[in-house]
Amino acid sequence: MLRAGDFSRVDLLIKVARMYYDEQLTQQDIAERLGLSRPGVSRLLNEARRRNVVRISIVSPYEDESRLSGTMMSRFKLDDVVVVPAATTDPAAVKESIGAVGADLLDRVLPNGQVLAVSGGTTVLALADHLNPSKMREVSVVPIIGGMGQVGGGWHSNDIARKVGNAFSGRYYLLNAPAVVASSEVRDLFMREPSIQRTLDLGKKAQVAIVGIGALSPDSTMVQPGFFSASELMSLSDLGVVGNIGVDFFDASGRIVTTPLDARLIGVSLLELGKDTRIIAVAGGASKVEAIRGALQGGLVQMLVTDVQTAKLICGE
Repeated sequence: MLRAGDFSRVDLLIKVARMYYDEQLTQQDIAERLGLSRPGVSRLLNEARRRNVVRISIVSPYEDESRLSGTMMSRFKLDDVVVVPAATTDPAAVKESIGAVGADLLDRVLPNGQVLAVSGGTTVLALADHLNPSKMREVSVVPIIGGMGQVGGGWHSNDIARKVGNAFSGRYYLLNAPAVVASSEVRDLFMREPSIQRTLDLGKKAQVAIVGIGALSPDSTMVQPGFFSASELMSLSDLGVVGNIGVDFFDASGRIVTTPLDARLIGVSLLELGKDTRIIAVAGGASKVEAIRGALQGGLVQMLVTDVQTAKLICGE
């Protein structure tokens, strides 16, 4: 025998669900048509989902990317991971894609009135070049590592700070010092300069930081004439170093390693940032897989933008 009450309830759930999901009426419109209250419509929609009258499935056109993102967020306890599809394996094109998506992420998560720290590097530069903020913000952009080399100035942290600051119509500060100097004595002289100390102190107060992740490689941007030689940098592998973020070298577990080269570096260590600083890394490429994995293992960053091929390698696929 038909249970009229149950049938009537299910019939109402179906009517409300079809009006809301198929006809795209508002909850208020549905309430007026069916003689219900708006909160009553909301409760009926929730009940429809509980009773499987409505089943919502999420279909992503980027299934691999979405799956890898979820895997990495869970495995490494990250706040967010954006895995960028790769239409090409060309490293320059992949870097531009990571930078473009990183720019969107920064625009989404950066609140007003914040201090934003930036490192140097070509991928961070790609992010700066693609910034098109949805709204202006009163931000203060601060480099947390000095400049590197005499060429390629576009990816120096000062130039990146200027680009990011201008994009948000905020203020930017300059760190008028190299990232790497000839000796610890030279570093001490730079560190005694009041203007340099003020910039570094402001960088330590950053609520958000955008950083690249460097691999231990002879092609590293830290290998420059007059700075580190390739052999000096590669000797750090004997200490277990696999990569760096700014002035910090770290091992495969993400532990920051003290090295003989530290005394020649000018910048803000990750250990000097506040415990609530949100660090967003933009990095990709097969050569950086071990370094990126190490940074994630150690919880050195909270958000990551990378490409799909790199993500697969990090996840062991």
